[in-house]
Amino acid sequence: MIDVQPARDATAQFSQEFLLKILDNSYDAIFATDSQGVTIYANKACETYYGIPAPEMIGKDPWQFMDKTGCYPPLAPIILSSKSRQTLEQTTGTGAKVLVTTSPIYDAAGNIEFLVQNCRDIRQLEDTKRDLEQTKEMLNRMQREVVALRNQELGRNTMLVANSVQMKELLVLADRVADIDINVLILGETGTGKSALAKYIHKTGPRREGPFISINCAAIPEDLIESELFGYAAGAFSGASQKGKIGLVELADRGTLFLDEIAELPLRLQGKVLEVAQSHRYYPVGGCQVKEVDCRIIAATNRDIKKMAKQGDFREDLYYRLSVMEMEIPPLRERPEDMWAFIYYFLNQFNRNIKRTIRFPLPVGRFFMNMPGRETFGNWKI
Repeated sequence: MIDVQPARDATAQFSQEFLLKILDNSYDAIFATDSQGVTIYANKACETYYGIPAPEMIGKDPWQFMDKTGCYPPLAPIILSSKSRQTLEQTTGTGAKVLVTTSPIYDAAGNIEFLVQNCRDIRQLEDTKRDLEQTKEMLNRMQREVVALRNQELGRNTMLVANSVQMKELLVLADRVADIDINVLILGETGTGKSALAKYIHKTGPRREGPFISINCAAIPEDLIESELFGYAAGAFSGASQKGKIGLVELADRGTLFLDEIAELPLRLQGKVLEVAQSHRYYPVGGCQVKEVDCRIIAATNRDIKKMAKQGDFREDLYYRLSVMEMEIPPLRERPEDMWAFIYYFLNQFNRNIKRTIRFPLPVGRFFMNMPGRETFGNWKI
């Protein structure tokens, strides 16, 4: 019988050496970074693909040697944000076209311990290249469709930037709600994107071909908001047009009426809004002929409107009419995964406007995440 024990011992003794030989003789470029994006290993193929000695990469962020390698964008900040495997195509400083796949490796506690990046020359992968070209064509087509939507009456705020689990789940709910012609109440702090979500529901639902009429209930003086909403009859008051005026409610016919900052609507007008919400009827200011309107109402507020209704500061019956479906947008501090998505979204918009390619270094992102007030982003690190 052959004794294999010595072979096992030799394998155990030289396993690290063997592993390094295997990695250094790999056709693919392989390098790894720690959980902060700092390079901790690079094999020999990295030198061929990127044109700089592997030792020069060790201990540095990809951004620090990006000018020499010519690769953009680095995948490390994207992976650390999304916490999932990502693949993209890069052109290196040596002229090589590589397909880069970066995967997060987790420790026993479920935290990212390090990242492993694999780069392969796609000139040797014709099938993969064709798939990438088809994907690129599809993305270009989708981009054209997005641009077309943004050029419509909703402007540029129709689309939502979402990378976090919370926002993706909220958009799935919004897609379902959009198909059901019910009133919606959107809650959330100032700046969370309530109006953008309202426009998204409108454009995704059956009323997408109709108008989207928006009014900020806090931005119009109390003595004017009634006539703005419901219009007025000819000669209804001193200085009124003899032809009368069409209100925003009537303009929303067959579409959506978005009442932003609904909690600021005066109590005396809440009854008229309730009538529109439940019977789709109303009287213009100074008018005696009832008007009918077919519109969906989406309301939004940054206040605790349910508490206001219980305290008598907001009509309870109107609250329940508006909150047939209640949706709450979490603030950015509770969904830090969206931080990099917003950074790249606005950076790309800025680059298009100035027709330049400004890059966003990872250290700057770290500065944002570690500047005073960082406690608002919890313990999330990049």
